[in-house]
Amino acid sequence: MRTGIYTLDKEDLETMTDILPDFVIERSNEPGYFSLGAVGKVDGEDVIVGVAQFYIDINASGECFAYLIYSYVIDEFRRDGIGTKLIDKIGSILKKSDIRMCVARLPIKKDVFLYSITPKENVEDFIKACDFIATKEEIVGETLPDSTDKNTKYVRLTGR
Repeated sequence: MRTGIYTLDKEDLETMTDILPDFVIERSNEPGYFSLGAVGKVDGEDVIVGVAQFYIDINASGECFAYLIYSYVIDEFRRDGIGTKLIDKIGSILKKSDIRMCVARLPIKKDVFLYSITPKENVEDFIKACDFIATKEEIVGETLPDSTDKNTKYVRLTGR
């Protein structure tokens, strides 16, 4: 499927209330949060088929970084490169903004997710395919939301 990547606002995200978690929609108009959507043609109409949200923060030494908050592709459109395209676009935006690092948190326990995932899918494989690598918490500092959560590990985008 041919898709375009666009910036989404709260109104756009509210069309997906049955799919997206409330926190993604609620944060969409807060300062520092940015939402992107993959839009494709379904039955002749433009439809949002994937969403990614990220947050721009600054660490104690004054360096800006991004924090990948959420990424989701509607089930029937998975495995077509849409998720990767969303993450690549985030990387492109960050690079143009001279932000060198993007981090994501993944639960260490494979069965603890805030969203549903089928056994065939592996979020960690997806993150690695998007050029994130495992890293130590000290790299991103203490500014991440819930950074004291011991059930998570951090990964970072390598500047793809």
